Amino acid sequence: MADITPPEGIIPVPPVDQRNLARQRREDGETDDQGPRLRRPLPRESAHDVAFIMGIPEDELTPRVHEALLTIMNEFDRQRHELEQLRLQLAFLRDQADAHPVLPVMNRRALMRELTRAVTREHQTGTRNSFAVFHFHGLGSYRRRHGLVAAETLLGRIAEAFRRDLRETDVVGSLGNNELGVILPLAGRDAAVTKARDLTARVDEVMADPVHGGERLRAVFGTHLLRDTDTADSAIAAADQDLTAHLVDGES
Repeated sequence: MADITPPEGIIPVPPVDQRNLARQRREDGETDDQGPRLRRPLPRESAHDVAFIMGIPEDELTPRVHEALLTIMNEFDRQRHELEQLRLQLAFLRDQADAHPVLPVMNRRALMRELTRAVTREHQTGTRNSFAVFHFHGLGSYRRRHGLVAAETLLGRIAEAFRRDLRETDVVGSLGNNELGVILPLAGRDAAVTKARDLTARVDEVMADPVHGGERLRAVFGTHLLRDTDTADSAIAAADQDLTAHLVDGES
């Protein structure tokens, strides 16, 4: 076996312990694929402030009492840190569960949930809410010519353009099959149609980018004014039926 003893005067560098390094990064509050992490609180060195708040006279704060208070408060800080970390983790996982794996929008499951909530609000408050479905005519052939990744990237740019043109209260999500759905709270049928036309104009702006090489893509939409008797499925079906009436024969 070759001699790997370092030359005299050279201090060898110990190998990096990847597990300890990852643990230290988590304790320092860095993020990983499990979400953001809170920085671990530093141990308390004094319990005098706690004793003052609890009304413990200074002459009764013996070394043993002081040590006991420190132990209790440091354990309390640890438990509170773990609870806040769990809350942060839960929020992160909830967001991950709702996110589409590729597009910067909600996935279909999350969109269906929000659509159900919109129908419930319709029933409880009598507010007018609308739902719109968008189909991108020509995206299938775009994928065949340029590949799946290029088609997903294009649809992602369109989804991002939609998000920029919508209100914070509006919800956009994927319906699959090259289609997006948009929930428009407090929007009647006319307002929904106007907003849907505005969003189709955003598609033209995206396609005007020279990176797409003059490819054409046409957005077709259908809208539905939500009723208190709707379900998420029936609302999607109604908007899709309206879309079908505007979809001409051609490649999909």
